[in-house]
Amino acid sequence: MNALFLLTLRQILKRRKIFYNFLKGSFYLYLRVAVITIRAAWPWSFKKKGESRLTIKYFISMNILFPGKFLLIVFSFMLMLSSCSEGDKLDIERSAAAFDIKQGEASIKQSNQLFMKSFEAGDSVAVSNCYTTDAKAMVANMPALEGRDNIKHFISMAMNKGVKNFELETTQIWGDSSILAEEGTYKMSGKNDKQHDKGKYIVLWKQEAGNWKMFRDIWTSDLPPAALKPEEAPVTVK
Repeated sequence: MNALFLLTLRQILKRRKIFYNFLKGSFYLYLRVAVITIRAAWPWSFKKKGESRLTIKYFISMNILFPGKFLLIVFSFMLMLSSCSEGDKLDIERSAAAFDIKQGEASIKQSNQLFMKSFEAGDSVAVSNCYTTDAKAMVANMPALEGRDNIKHFISMAMNKGVKNFELETTQIWGDSSILAEEGTYKMSGKNDKQHDKGKYIVLWKQEAGNWKMFRDIWTSDLPPAALKPEEAPVTVK
């Protein structure tokens, strides 16, 4: 029993010695950094010799002889940063909790209805207004269309090539208050409901002026290239 007690006591003393050496080394390192900082700042920080001596003495008395105050300031600053981070995290969580995905879904479906009705009416301006001003449409076999004006030009050309109806069917919507993603299918048809194309799409939506609008739009055809006649080929902008 005594041997076990002595062995335990020896281990405790050994650990305390290691911890003491660690603190001692850290304190000496702190002293070296403080002295280097003072020497580096001395030539340009103060103009008068008396002021520099007084300030250095104050710095030494406050930070070197009593490092606990310095460590307390550092700890308080770190605690403040941690509190800010936690506060930001709580704000984000509250915002996410307050967002109702059903409202976003309803807004997207309403915008899609406007898109289809405007396309059927041949109103390329109203169709393009369903996009944000900095929107981008990524169509196959051509560079991406950047900006609402280029998208409007593309839509106008599609209408001139005989596309009369652009049917959209949403299959899934997910996201949060910052951005929503929509997955769905589409059908393009012309006069007498003659099919031009069909496929699938993914759209990223974001709010602009309080309304959900298309921010990124990409779609791909389900039809092989051989199935498309020249007059039914996907519209391209020259």
